[in-house]
Amino acid sequence: PVEMDFTTEFFTNEIQVLISEYKLNSLLFIAQNSELLQMKFTNETELIFPWNFDTVGLQEIIPQFGEKYPDENLEVQMNAYISPSQPRPYIQFSETSSKLVASFNLDFVTGDSEDLSITVSGELPFTVQVKYDLLTINWGTFDIIELLENKNELNVPHDELVEIVGKMFNTYVIKFIKGYTKNVALSAILTVVTGMEFKNFKLEGKEGFLLASIAINLDK
Repeated sequence: PVEMDFTTEFFTNEIQVLISEYKLNSLLFIAQNSELLQMKFTNETELIFPWNFDTVGLQEIIPQFGEKYPDENLEVQMNAYISPSQPRPYIQFSETSSKLVASFNLDFVTGDSEDLSITVSGELPFTVQVKYDLLTINWGTFDIIELLENKNELNVPHDELVEIVGKMFNTYVIKFIKGYTKNVALSAILTVVTGMEFKNFKLEGKEGFLLASIAINLDK
């Protein structure tokens, strides 16, 4: 049992939930084995990055595309995925700073040619904050622990690959995620969805789990 020392200021009815690492990591494991942890980026699907996914547009982040395709502008597809054979991604909670640890592949395919394929292992720290019933996840900097080159037909230097991936994630991906994880009004969302009054949402990180509390007015 876990001692939950939240107090309810507005209502006498309160729901208290313990969210363990094990439960969330089990969901990640199921998603990984079901091959759900994958995304494809093309000019038609891209929403995160400011460049076009073709051999001209990608020169902004990988200049070597211009060296291999100097007189052509071909569409490039970037595949980002965690395959079932890779190490399991996992979330680790703590009172100070939690983190997400994962290994994933990035493949750049031009027509029938796989020009670049790398495996990236890293961790992303984050903290969870609730203020005035608004949930915000504060993301840190994605730290690349290891980068393996599976195929490098573009001849991009290894150190440059590390810099490219770091820029892609810390400048663009994290910025995109922040837009959906800042000032989330969970109490208001639950109130609208259920028709009951929710208030005083609280969340606290502990070693191995999160403690969540929300007050509900059952008399309304």
